[in-house]
Amino acid sequence: MEPLKKRFFKSPGAICALLLGLIAFPGGYLPGNSVHLRVGIYQNEPKIFTDEKGEPSGIFPGLLNEISRREGWKLTYVPCKWDHCLKALLSGQIDLMPDVALSPDRIGKFDFNKIPVIPGWSQIYTLPENHIHGLGDLKGKRISLLLGSVQEASFKNLMRGFGFEYTAIPASSYSQAFSLVKQGIAHAAVSNNYYGEKQINPRGLVKTPIIFDPVSLHFVAKKGKTPAVLDTIDRYMDRWIHTPNSFYYRCLSGYLEKPIIQPSKGFPAWIPVAVVLIVLSLSALLFFGRVKKSRKDENRTTAGQTPGDDKKRFRSYFENAPFGIFMADEKGNYLEVNKAAAEITGYSVSELVGKNLRELTPVPARRGAFGHFTQVKEHGRSSGVFPFVNKKGEHRYWRVDAIKISENRFLGFTVDVNRQHRAEMELIKLKGKLELQVKKKTKELRERIKELEYFQEVTEERELRMKELQEEIERLKSRKS
Repeated sequence: MEPLKKRFFKSPGAICALLLGLIAFPGGYLPGNSVHLRVGIYQNEPKIFTDEKGEPSGIFPGLLNEISRREGWKLTYVPCKWDHCLKALLSGQIDLMPDVALSPDRIGKFDFNKIPVIPGWSQIYTLPENHIHGLGDLKGKRISLLLGSVQEASFKNLMRGFGFEYTAIPASSYSQAFSLVKQGIAHAAVSNNYYGEKQINPRGLVKTPIIFDPVSLHFVAKKGKTPAVLDTIDRYMDRWIHTPNSFYYRCLSGYLEKPIIQPSKGFPAWIPVAVVLIVLSLSALLFFGRVKKSRKDENRTTAGQTPGDDKKRFRSYFENAPFGIFMADEKGNYLEVNKAAAEITGYSVSELVGKNLRELTPVPARRGAFGHFTQVKEHGRSSGVFPFVNKKGEHRYWRVDAIKISENRFLGFTVDVNRQHRAEMELIKLKGKLELQVKKKTKELRERIKELEYFQEVTEERELRMKELQEEIERLKSRKS
């Protein structure tokens, strides 16, 4: 009997399957491979935390567990405090850290997966009696900040920029930061929006309108250590984000209190709203190179790293964004776009560059579109759903979130919401029809009620007359007798 190995390699179908497997699983991470990853875990519900049973839970562990199940990876979760987690990643004590915000400083230390898992931002939380409504209300206050977090440095720069002094109170966890406010030790705490939304009600805190530090959240590894693992995560993220009802959406819906609405392109409806905050810090670097490096970073030359590496990496994140990004001048001419913008419109990137906003807008909608653009120029930002014309001449709808980054540069973030918008229009039409039917049926019912009331009155009057007649007959009988 011919050995199994020889028969396998004589089979064209088996060889094709092997080649397809190698393509589908880059970096050699085929299902069943013995890949053991030590993963840091800290308490930041609902993104990542340990549940009551001691099991890793949250959005990031949920996604990673599913990927590891399909890839045959073995995961060991290592509990740690936030600042210790990053130190452990640098020292090699852990291999992977979830829920890490992208920042220029961290780019030089870690490798990030390219496709953002979720967006996030920082927000100020306080007790109602502290009456903190604006940044100026924090002047001279005690502010609790997570030690080693992105917010720690960002908040410092923000307050310094306005010339506001404050007292920083370090906390080892967001839970401790909130407790410090509850106990009156701190006037306010800085937290990410996910943890804040989950914890303000149980702790009696309120969120303030003060929002800053837009970020995109990723899985990270030590520089150059596990590139194939991050590539595999990106492969799953890319497929899941663009597939309606995928595991990604089911996972997010399980941990976020608000349901995830999936537009036609297959990613959450909160992306076009939050993306203005997230991409703003990245886009400046991508288009203008305005992210400033410290002198230490400028003089540093590590193995395999050149001064342009950070910018290339940022551009990679930008180009892989699952939403369209347009940069326009003050006249509405497109100066630069990304691949997602080209896919939405049906044009190539080169075809889009040089076009004007007017060319992609149906004639009846141009007044509204330029009104939106005027609002951006005058007020700094604007959002709305507008019709557009793709290369095939089809009229579709997209959501546009636009921001002003200079006097002659504007960024627009777009998501095709055609299916969602048309469904909403159909619902509005259906609602109108139902309201007309209800009005018609209500009118008919009222007329019927009036008829019944009249019939009842006639019946009662008839019965009364019959009773009177019967009584008269009885009186006549009694007289005869």
